[in-house]
Amino acid sequence: MMTRTWKIFTSGIVSLLMLGIFVSAFNGNPLTKIFVTIQAKHYIAQTYGDTDFEVEKVELHDKDPHRYLAYIVSPGSVDSQFIVSFDRWGKIEHDGYPNRVPSGQNTADRLKVEYGDRVEAVVTSPTFPYRVTRVTATISFYPKEM
Repeated sequence: MMTRTWKIFTSGIVSLLMLGIFVSAFNGNPLTKIFVTIQAKHYIAQTYGDTDFEVEKVELHDKDPHRYLAYIVSPGSVDSQFIVSFDRWGKIEHDGYPNRVPSGQNTADRLKVEYGDRVEAVVTSPTFPYRVTRVTATISFYPKEM
């Protein structure tokens, strides 16, 4: 009787461990995610201390299972958002701030979507006199010449 109980208990523990490994493969190690979240908050406070940036979420990179992405947002600005990537030990691999925020890329991307939505609303209107098969919108920012 004791042997049967022991087998059921052992198989339950093994099943839980296998489930944990399976879930970690897609969502990342929860302890590592907590560690990376703490590292991201520390990095944001140290690097961008004079801003209102905060860590929105941390996720396992879907194409690189050894990398975590920290999504950084600013509640005060819709265009102030970027990603900081970390390895599983909490070391920073890439800071997306310079390429997204001061360059105006976030603003360009947002305006492109809004512009495309407005153009699409016009050309799909029943009163629009032409048949349209595809609508694209492109907005580029260039530095002002001095």
